[in-house]
Amino acid sequence: MSKKEGYKFEFHVHTKFSKDSILNKYFLLCASKIKKLDGLVLTDHNSIKACCYIDFFRRHHIDVIMGEEIMTCEGEIIGLFIEKEIQAMMTPETTVSEIKKQGGLVYIPHPYDKKRTKTVLSYSAQKRIVTDIDLIEVYNGRNSSEEDTKKQQRIVKELKEHNTNIVEVVGSDAHICWEIGNVYCITEEKINRNNLIYELRNGQLKKGKKKNFAHQWTKIVKGLKFISNLGTMQYKVMSMKEVDEEGKKLAIQVKKVFQPDLIVFIAKGGFLVGKAFAEVFQVPLVEITLERSGGKIKKNIAPIFRILPNQIRFWMIDLEMNMGIHQKLNERRVIVSDRLKLMADKKDNYKKILIVDDSIDTGETAFKAKETIKSIFPEADIRFASISVIRFSEERFHADYFLFKDSIIYTATSKDSEEYEKFLKVYNEWKKNGDSIFGC
Repeated sequence: MSKKEGYKFEFHVHTKFSKDSILNKYFLLCASKIKKLDGLVLTDHNSIKACCYIDFFRRHHIDVIMGEEIMTCEGEIIGLFIEKEIQAMMTPETTVSEIKKQGGLVYIPHPYDKKRTKTVLSYSAQKRIVTDIDLIEVYNGRNSSEEDTKKQQRIVKELKEHNTNIVEVVGSDAHICWEIGNVYCITEEKINRNNLIYELRNGQLKKGKKKNFAHQWTKIVKGLKFISNLGTMQYKVMSMKEVDEEGKKLAIQVKKVFQPDLIVFIAKGGFLVGKAFAEVFQVPLVEITLERSGGKIKKNIAPIFRILPNQIRFWMIDLEMNMGIHQKLNERRVIVSDRLKLMADKKDNYKKILIVDDSIDTGETAFKAKETIKSIFPEADIRFASISVIRFSEERFHADYFLFKDSIIYTATSKDSEEYEKFLKVYNEWKKNGDSIFGC
């Protein structure tokens, strides 16, 4: 494209690395060439894995700006020019800080959409971070109605009264091929980190017609990915001895880089792992309990689970994970043990704390546990270790140390385990006698 015609950049594009898109590099390339695009701004949900596409597109004369659409605890924020993936579900303020640390730009997508209340960044959050906003969408290619567009524009106008440097942008929010090139920006020069603000401020914003059924198609994509993911997890049946061995193996790895003063395990499932860690590090062991909504249902069906063959039982767990049932049961009641409360009075003695569990399934329990411990020990360096991490948790929580990925762990802590009574005996003995029984 000649300089006179300008350069067409497509903002806010999702690839196959988003859970609701199947756009690979070849689909994107074909669509981009058909629409005569000069650049793409890739903004996958909580991921920058699409950075592997950069060289491919450049070989085909299409520039790529790397971004990440990060889910905060109050809605989504895009970080542009990101080189390191930013953790999801932090506060908007913390997320903005992490973007700025990388020299990135803060970009607010779809500031309003009545149908996307969970993903739209709350207006109160937009106002709190207004001075840090670099770009904001005045039009999103997936707007449900013209009313949404008008509302977005009113919000932008209000925010610009507090920060006149905010630059308006349009984003396609493309998840499927026919959304590519429907919404784009035209600039006089190719854009990069140094000139993006200037070029957009002086460029043109082009929007096409709303694409019907776009949201419906992404639901279909989610369904297809759901089906394809079934059966992809591994299943590990671990005895108490094996959990102890794997826990110590992980502890030894952690010991090379981190020396905690205190081990906190999430009861009861994390006890065996916590016990192994306490023995390796020779530091106090303490519990924190988080009761999940739906726990009574799990307790009632445990007798049925006991008589099912392992393969059927694992298949049901796999199905539960992929359907997101765990994610929906996100209410947690935190119970802080008396011993942990006493330790809080001597918080200066605990500068480095390690929280442990056997598995991070949704990330909700791990997130809440770390949040609670941080409130008790605000100055401590708090990290998290788990035997296994399930991929569905990564949008919610990032584990510092783990052994296995996408492995469903079945241990003696499960009520339907043959070793459950043996586990309870060891656990109750610890509850009664404390760390002395482990020699620490």
